[in-house]
Amino acid sequence: NATVNIDKLLLVGNNNIVITVTGNESDVSAFKTLIVKVINLRVTDTFNISTVYEFSGGVSTNEMIVPYSVITNAPTTIHWFIDGKELEDKRVTYSSNVPNATMRYTLKSGDLVDGVHTLMYYAEYSDATAAEPFRTNISYRNFFVRHAGYLKETHPWFSFSFDMPYDENFIKNPEPTYYGVKQYDNIPFIFAIDTYRAKENVEIQIKEPNASE
Repeated sequence: NATVNIDKLLLVGNNNIVITVTGNESDVSAFKTLIVKVINLRVTDTFNISTVYEFSGGVSTNEMIVPYSVITNAPTTIHWFIDGKELEDKRVTYSSNVPNATMRYTLKSGDLVDGVHTLMYYAEYSDATAAEPFRTNISYRNFFVRHAGYLKETHPWFSFSFDMPYDENFIKNPEPTYYGVKQYDNIPFIFAIDTYRAKENVEIQIKEPNASE
């Protein structure tokens, strides 16, 4: 068996790979042609995880605005989720780069209790020749919700922002507890704190011995 790494030879788009095998004692050759498709796919956003959506003065709705950008060279569908439930009417497909896109969603006070909630999204590419869809990482973001008359003295609320490998189970149960990463991966982990009516001071500790503050 022989192995050849062709990663450095591939370009974005379709790549025709021709494999030629020639006998040692003859000029007879065998050919095999492969088509390798390289997808350039990335989605980023500038959502502010310290945002507090307040429902007060009789206002029962509030608009969430998520600026984001898409880099793609193939038809790509963006899937959005709030608290693990997909916003199917916000599913959108792009076929080329979109530097300034916006996801707008009207939050309803009756659907959201006071506290911390989750916003997640990922991008997906699929066609008839693919054995399975190609998906980006899941982008996990938190946001805060507070209703009029919220007077409960409580601990501070924490929100987080990080990306993780696609995991369907995580989408259904979006709890940022434990998830697998490769050794030496650099995983930015951003957090925000809402200290509204918190009685105690806030102290931040990172207990993972290999994490850096």
